[in-house]
Amino acid sequence: MAEDGSTYGFDTIYLVWKDKEGKINHKKLTDSRSTKDYIHIEEVKEEKDKIIVRVRSGGSYSGHPWKKTIEIKKEEIGIK
Repeated sequence: MAEDGSTYGFDTIYLVWKDKEGKINHKKLTDSRSTKDYIHIEEVKEEKDKIIVRVRSGGSYSGHPWKKTIEIKKEEIGIK
C-alpha cells in the first residue's frame, strides 16, 4: 500500500523472485491507483511455462467489485 498522508492511498501488487545468482527481482503486476480499492491476492500458481496471479477487490472505495487474472510467461522475466 502506498499513501502520502493527505489523500487516499492505493495498493500495488508485485511479483518478486530470486534468480540463480541470488539477485532479487520484481515486476509490477497491477495497482489500484485509479480506483483506490484494496487489492486481495486470491492465488499465485506456477504452471509449466507461466506464473498465474489472481487478484480481486470488493470495490472498497469505488463501489465496483472486480477480479483480474494476470499471466506472466516465465521467459519474459528470465525464469526457466
